Amino acid sequence: MGLHQGFEYWDERQSVPLMRHVAPFYLRESLARWLEPKLPPRIFEYPYRDAESINRAVFPLLDELAAGDRPFFLFVNYMDAHWPYRPPDAVPGSESAQVPLLRTKGYEELIREVSTLEREIEPSERAHLIARYDASISFLDARVGRLLDRLDELGLAQNSLVIVTSDHGETFGERHWVGHQSATYQDEIHVPLIVRFPGEARGRVDDRPTSSVDLAPTVLDVLGLTVPETMQGRSLRATGAERAILSEHYPMGVRSRWHPRHDRTERALVRSGYKFIRSSRGKRELYDLATDPDEQRDLAALEPEIAEALEFELDGWLSAVSEPDTADEPEAIGPETEQRLRALGYIE
Repeated sequence: MGLHQGFEYWDERQSVPLMRHVAPFYLRESLARWLEPKLPPRIFEYPYRDAESINRAVFPLLDELAAGDRPFFLFVNYMDAHWPYRPPDAVPGSESAQVPLLRTKGYEELIREVSTLEREIEPSERAHLIARYDASISFLDARVGRLLDRLDELGLAQNSLVIVTSDHGETFGERHWVGHQSATYQDEIHVPLIVRFPGEARGRVDDRPTSSVDLAPTVLDVLGLTVPETMQGRSLRATGAERAILSEHYPMGVRSRWHPRHDRTERALVRSGYKFIRSSRGKRELYDLATDPDEQRDLAALEPEIAEALEFELDGWLSAVSEPDTADEPEAIGPETEQRLRALGYIE
């Protein structure tokens, strides 16, 4: 994917599951269902290393870096809060351990059936997904804490900028969406962002809307480097006039053929506590996030002036950015890349 560019050290090894998901009528699937209650949950299907394994690879690097005097940039990508939500420390008797495992094939069918409006998500299915998701987040949170403790132990914490964030949220049946890659509602685009600046001892909450494009300018600002004028975003330490925050969603491959609601481009703009959403299928929605953070009351018809002002700003932003060049045919991807995209859920 090109993410390795510029790194001196890059480790993207993945785990090898005992059994990946197969059609439910195959013997191997039946065998997996029989074995799952008897073996650690991550043996089956889970294609990633868990946070504990990643920390075991990261800590020796930190030891080496602490012994030297070079500045460093460390990017650690944990996947524990990603499907298939299988925390390795779900202990017997815990809520997460008591919930029956939904295998990937069933999860994919659930996404298709709910998102194509064939049926509602069942309360038991929703409870299952949320319990597993929460358990995975709890496991991950503890390991992130261990990484921060290690920075303290090595004397690196006070001189380090630490950023913890995520690339997306998850839906669990809201508006007939499951998972992510579906829409620009808060369920998917409102993500955690925790920043510890070097030398800061006291925490504070900054409730200004921000975007992932602000992270790179923030890093450069803290390092005392010039932020290029062409770079999107601005440092989180900067003050200045309020600006709009934008999010986009594009059609996702085979899902576009499932149902017309998947075959659309959707954009959202947030300013002054209001959020305007417009899709290529004609949808226009307006929400007051301060009083309605779950986006249950569409105000587009009740507050037309606000909706029109935000839509005008959205159009201005679109006219200022260049559309990608689609004249050339996309390059073919190899089988290994295809397998990775499929494991991440970006290919059905």
